[in-house]
Amino acid sequence: MQVLGSFLLVLVVWLTTTPLVMATEPVRLGFLLFPGYSELDAEHRPVGSMVSTLELIVTTAGYSFHSQVLPVARLRRGLRSGQIDIWPGLLEGSDLEPFVIESDEHLGLVGINLYHRPGQAPPLWPDSLRGRQVILVTNFAYTDALLRTLNNPALNIRLHRSSSHTGALQMLMMGRGDYLLNYRSQVIPASRRLGIEPPPNILVTERPLRLVISRERDDYLELRERLDAAIAELRAAGVNLDQTMR
Repeated sequence: MQVLGSFLLVLVVWLTTTPLVMATEPVRLGFLLFPGYSELDAEHRPVGSMVSTLELIVTTAGYSFHSQVLPVARLRRGLRSGQIDIWPGLLEGSDLEPFVIESDEHLGLVGINLYHRPGQAPPLWPDSLRGRQVILVTNFAYTDALLRTLNNPALNIRLHRSSSHTGALQMLMMGRGDYLLNYRSQVIPASRRLGIEPPPNILVTERPLRLVISRERDDYLELRERLDAAIAELRAAGVNLDQTMR
């Protein structure tokens, strides 16, 4: 409701003070499934605070849009091919960098935590990983610094991967790994689905959440400029755009 109210206020001010110059080509917005932030409602429409916030930014920038919630592999293919124009996400550590650019403005922080089973001593990063087994989630980006640590031969870390956040959490709780390195915003809903409390954890890193824009779009540089300007304009008007994932 806060985002909707802010949207209506800013839209009224904008329409009454600024010439309406809409871009001719709509933008295609892609979202990953993050419950509460971007998900599908009962009628399979994209909803959530991330969805409404990005749609507000895009509208303020002068574009119409089409929103989709997609599996991670399909979203990545869409950014490479140009079927998706914008994704709010974490680019660092992925193989998308040659195909996209990022906004200068950011919308908050993405946290990645190290989870362990109840009863275990809290780990120390990265010393506690030495000779241990760490579970990751396939196709989700981890930062360059995290990947360097995980692949450091001196630490002798054995990596296991799961295709889903729920599966990764099950692997941890069943003892098929010593630690789980995952996005905190994904572990909470995965825990609910399993009917358990989120495992104890430590924060490993927080990175800025930016708009990732496909280079396949002809006006991708102009699109970035207009999106950054829209974010600055909305913030100046007092709109809360923060999507930090706690």
